[in-house]
Amino acid sequence: MDLAGSLVDTLAPLSAAAAHAPIFLFQHGRLGPRTTLTTRLLRPLVRELARNPTWRVRWFDDHAPTAPGDSAALDEVLRTTPQRGRPEAYGIHPILMQVDTDPGLTGRLGSALGTLDRAAAQTVLRTAARSMLEDAPDEAPYGWSHTLTLPQALLGLAGSSAAPDRLLAMAATHVVAFRASHSSASLPEELPDFGPAPDRTTLATRAATSHDAHVVKYVLACLDTATFDPQQESLYLHAAQYLLDWWAKVGDPTDPLA
Repeated sequence: MDLAGSLVDTLAPLSAAAAHAPIFLFQHGRLGPRTTLTTRLLRPLVRELARNPTWRVRWFDDHAPTAPGDSAALDEVLRTTPQRGRPEAYGIHPILMQVDTDPGLTGRLGSALGTLDRAAAQTVLRTAARSMLEDAPDEAPYGWSHTLTLPQALLGLAGSSAAPDRLLAMAATHVVAFRASHSSASLPEELPDFGPAPDRTTLATRAATSHDAHVVKYVLACLDTATFDPQQESLYLHAAQYLLDWWAKVGDPTDPLA
């Protein structure tokens, strides 16, 4: 059964289960043929989604572009997202709803989005990774990590979707939502030169021995995105290294030997 093809367009706009259903579907397509465990894990995901079945992003329900958008305009919209501050409630759902109910934010985003193409996907992912490296450092572990992992999974599922343009819209919504709630400033127009790319094997090994699941998820997303967007390989691998170094400085508060 093509689980992703059956579910992606239904699950992609949902904000219940911390909007993580696309990550499950994306990884299931990679692991599913080798183990039945991932399919069995669908049950707790469905349970979480059923707890809040009406939680979803709606602004792009009528979004039906017929041509590619302007990648430069999309880049500007994402980089310069107006700061709204954190919503009163905690979690990814209220962060997304802060955008979904704001015509100013959705209007800016909708005007720059078109049909899904590689340039648009790369624009979304580059801004997500830049947020880790160039924005508020305290947001690294759970803010900027999600800013990349959620869109990366959505865009990775585009081949299974009957409506890939909406996956692009949802991916861009995640970037706008986290930047609106977590950002301290706009990103510069010019993308910096981050220098030689860190070693992939070293990054993967450090992530695999990390205590925090978000680190594993983020580093994997960076490795995948560096392959998808090789022109900016250094950006993604430096973003992975940044999060690893962030945790190395903070340490593991649950480790009795730390």
